[in-house]
Amino acid sequence: MTARIGWLLVATLSLGACSAEVARRDRGGPSTRELLVELRAVSAEAARAHESGDYEAFREHSRRAARLVPGNPGLAYNLACGQVLTGQHDQALETLGRLADMGLVYDPVADADMAALVGRPELESLSVRFADAGRPVVRSVVGLRLEGDDLLPEGVAHDPASGDFFVSSVRRRGIKRVTAGGAVESLIADGGEEVLSVLGMAVDGDRRRLWTATAAVATMLGHDPVRDAGRSALLGVDLDSGEIRARIEPPPGAERSALNDVAVDGATGRVFVSDSPAGAVYVLEPGARALRVLVPVADLASPQGLVVADGGESLFVADYVLGLVLVDTATGEGELAPAPAGAVLAGIDGLAGDGRDLIAIQNGIRPHRVVRIRLAADGRRVEQVEVLEQAHPDYDEPTLGTVVGRDFYYVANSHWGCFDSEGRLIAPERLGGPTILRLALD
Repeated sequence: MTARIGWLLVATLSLGACSAEVARRDRGGPSTRELLVELRAVSAEAARAHESGDYEAFREHSRRAARLVPGNPGLAYNLACGQVLTGQHDQALETLGRLADMGLVYDPVADADMAALVGRPELESLSVRFADAGRPVVRSVVGLRLEGDDLLPEGVAHDPASGDFFVSSVRRRGIKRVTAGGAVESLIADGGEEVLSVLGMAVDGDRRRLWTATAAVATMLGHDPVRDAGRSALLGVDLDSGEIRARIEPPPGAERSALNDVAVDGATGRVFVSDSPAGAVYVLEPGARALRVLVPVADLASPQGLVVADGGESLFVADYVLGLVLVDTATGEGELAPAPAGAVLAGIDGLAGDGRDLIAIQNGIRPHRVVRIRLAADGRRVEQVEVLEQAHPDYDEPTLGTVVGRDFYYVANSHWGCFDSEGRLIAPERLGGPTILRLALD
């Protein structure tokens, strides 16, 4: 049910035992680990209270969770449910109004927790606003279109020296190269023992490397749930020959691990990679043969896209639950980037840098959209979140992208939802060749 998305995401985190009442650091705000410990505890209490019918407790725990992560609209929606269930109908309508102001799609009329509001004209008006929020905003044109309905693309990267594009395949376990002249060839052919599903990618042009995360995913061809459980690696691929020059597995310490997205510090050659189920970020130092833990396991909820900032001193991490996290690359400490009220920063998958701004793909909210995150002059605070595109007709779960000149190229149709959790095809009619959209940023 829609109302439960906020705490279900958090309640699955494995953070270990710790008091929910955490101490704040001298710098004035909690670290992400401190925040997650508190959020998980509060969300678990909210879930228990809802299940037992203690709706007063559910409302108050939901209120506390929403205050902890104001950029997560699912938590605010849970609060609205708690307000309805305890007779605070006017307050619930105010909370739903704030969600409508965010330009999100919800269907409160279909939610049993909202039944007491059905028939009120205010809810009817809000329902119209929620439905209208899903209207398409289309500014892109097709940048690349590949053949192969079962490639299941995830990432796209670009080599400025050659003009080549690279598209990763989740199902076919490989990487397609699209040359500047439009020819399509395999940089890495289907499968191979070293290559699992290919996910996020980043180009290091100076060192002629394409760095990519590969992980065992149920939808990949040849997947064996026993043999492949927990398999994952960072691959260093020669940009010209396609030869795999490095294959580096995650460091020990994570109960679950699956490397996901990659960013390169072009000045130094450092490679950063997120480990989503482990809640960690690792770094590969130049010349090293092993990943070093930068953000420890469980310090994040679900890290996704990465962008190097501040000349390599900081790293922006898109956390699916928490929002935008700024990590100190020297210490690994992370904090939520401050943002104005109403800014939705949860549900970001792909993240790319565009000068001082960030370009983000949000597929964890409805509608799916691409936004520009405008940062303050200090590069550490969010000033504005601007919708660039949403609900494009080519969308079937957009994922990752890259900035090329003044354009943003991104995967429009990853087709994750066409398969169930065991990798079985459930929506064959939706499959199509990979579509990479080109969005002008000026």
